Amino acid sequence: MIANLSKKIEVCAHIGVILMTLFVGYAVIRLSFFSEALTRTNSYAPARRALVAGMKIQTPGIDWEENNRTLLLVLSSACKPCKESAPFYKRIIEELRSIQDVRLVAVFPQEVTQDVIPGKKYLEDIGLAIDEVKQVAPGSVGVPGFPALVLVDNMGTVKNVWVGRIPAEKEVEVIDALKCDKC
Repeated sequence: MIANLSKKIEVCAHIGVILMTLFVGYAVIRLSFFSEALTRTNSYAPARRALVAGMKIQTPGIDWEENNRTLLLVLSSACKPCKESAPFYKRIIEELRSIQDVRLVAVFPQEVTQDVIPGKKYLEDIGLAIDEVKQVAPGSVGVPGFPALVLVDNMGTVKNVWVGRIPAEKEVEVIDALKCDKC
């Protein structure tokens, strides 16, 4: 009888080890395959509706009518692809010097907890000279991840959205959209 009980305990222990191994394996695989998405969203809750061309956008503290178009550079200081994209953003800043009707606004969708905007220090650290920096509540911009570029007209209508690190072959698309004032 004791041998029988011992055998049952041993079988249950083996089943428990197998189940635990499967659970840990699933967790590791899930984190491995989805870690980019976790980094991209930076643990902020995504907006209920992602921005698409044609949508109206309202971002606190930004007056769309100030310029013909506004390019929002949506970043997070904890985002690795944001930092890796800095050379392309420098190129955008250079291009915008010759385009008079587009202003650049860096937006950090992070909780506003102090008077000092931490985004300004972050931009300095990665070598980006952007004069207008806004810190807004998470989810208020409506982008599904970081980094993101959002081109908005003077009526607050989204003209184009690019999310994530933009591949070199697609950078021309962004620059062309900035130069095209009728697009």
